[in-house]
Amino acid sequence: MASSTPPARDTSAADAAEEADAESGASADSPDEAAAAPSRDESEHAVEQFIADRLAGDAGAVASVPRPATDDELIRAALSRRGVRTEEVDGQQVLLLGGIVVGGLRDGVTTLVGAHARRVGDNAWLTKRHLRVRDVPVPAGRMHGPDALDAACEQLAELDGPATLKPVAGHPGAGITTGLRTEDQLRAAWRPALQARRRGPGANLNLLLETHHDGLDLRVFVVGDRVVSAIVRVPLHVVGDGSTTVRELFEREADRRRGHAILAPRTPHLDDEALEAAGLRADAVPEAGEVRILAATAGLDAGGLPVDVTDELADELAEMAADAVGAMPGLGAGAADLVAPRLSSADGAVVVDVEPTASLIPHHVPAVGAGRDVAGALADMLLIRASR
Repeated sequence: MASSTPPARDTSAADAAEEADAESGASADSPDEAAAAPSRDESEHAVEQFIADRLAGDAGAVASVPRPATDDELIRAALSRRGVRTEEVDGQQVLLLGGIVVGGLRDGVTTLVGAHARRVGDNAWLTKRHLRVRDVPVPAGRMHGPDALDAACEQLAELDGPATLKPVAGHPGAGITTGLRTEDQLRAAWRPALQARRRGPGANLNLLLETHHDGLDLRVFVVGDRVVSAIVRVPLHVVGDGSTTVRELFEREADRRRGHAILAPRTPHLDDEALEAAGLRADAVPEAGEVRILAATAGLDAGGLPVDVTDELADELAEMAADAVGAMPGLGAGAADLVAPRLSSADGAVVVDVEPTASLIPHHVPAVGAGRDVAGALADMLLIRASR
C-alpha cells in the first residue's frame, strides 16, 4: 500500500499548492492515514452473494414504474403537502410558506446544499481531504497531473492489490477504471480518464489513483444527520441455470427491466467486446446459480439495479455515512457512497465519494424493495431550518 504523509491542515492554500504539484507532474500523497484494504475473501464475493440472496426468483422481481417523477417534481409535491408554494424567479423556484421564504430549488437541488459543499463535492481530492478531517475511512490514494503517468505506474507497483483510477473532477461515473493490477492496464485506462475530466475555467484536470476496495456499492442518502434511505447499486449481471447461454440470460435480464421507466432505457447493449472484458462468450452456458458480472461499475447508466436496504443497514454504516455528509461544509443533505463487504458491519468499509447533488429518484423508486420518501425529509429539513 502506498505510504501516507502526516495529517495536513485542510486550507485553500494547501489545496492550491498540492494541485500545483500534481499539475507539474509530482504525485501528491494522501493527506492522512487511509483505510487499509479489507480481507478479500469475503469482499470479492460480496456482490455475487448479495445477488444470490436477494435477487433470485420472485424476490428479485423488478418493480413496475410507468413514469417516475423528476427530482424537482418530487420535492415540490412534498413541499406542497406541507403548505409550501413555489414561485419561479429567473429559473429558480423560491419556496414560500405564509409569505416567508423558506428556501430555494433548482435542478433538483435545494438550498440545503451550499456553494462550498458543491465546490468540494466536484473535486474528489478535496472530498477525500475533508473526509479525513472527520476521521472517515477512505481509500489510500494520490493525485497525479495529466502528464504524470510514470509516477502513477510507480505508485501502482507499490500497492498490495488492485487500484482504481478516476478523474479528480469528472462527469458522474465516467472515466473510472477499477481493478487495475498491471502497468499496461493503467496505461490503457489513463486516456479514458483524461477524456472524462470536466473542462472550463478553474477545472481540476488531475487524476486520482487509489486503492481499490471490493464490496457492496452503497449509496446512503442523509438529511441533516439522519439516514433516510440506503440502496445497494448492483452491477449488470446474469445468473446461470445450467442450460441457457449468456446471450439468452441477458435478454431475460433486459425483459425484466422493461416495466421500470428509469431502467429500461439504461439497459446497455451487450456486444462481444463487453462480454470479452467480463471474461465471457455469448454462447457460454453458466452453471446453475453461477453469478456473472457484466459491468465494472454499478451506476444506473451502466445497467445497475438500485435495491433498497435501508432497514438492513448497520448502525455503524449509517453513522459513517452521516459523518461523511457532515464533513462537507455547507452540506445539509446529500448522499455518501460507500463500499462495504457486508450490510451488517462497518468493518472494512470505506467512503469513496460524497454527492451533494445526488438524485432522489433511485431512492423513491428502486428496482427492488420499498421506496423511501427522501423528498419529504428534505422538505421537513427546509422548514426546520427556516424556523430557527
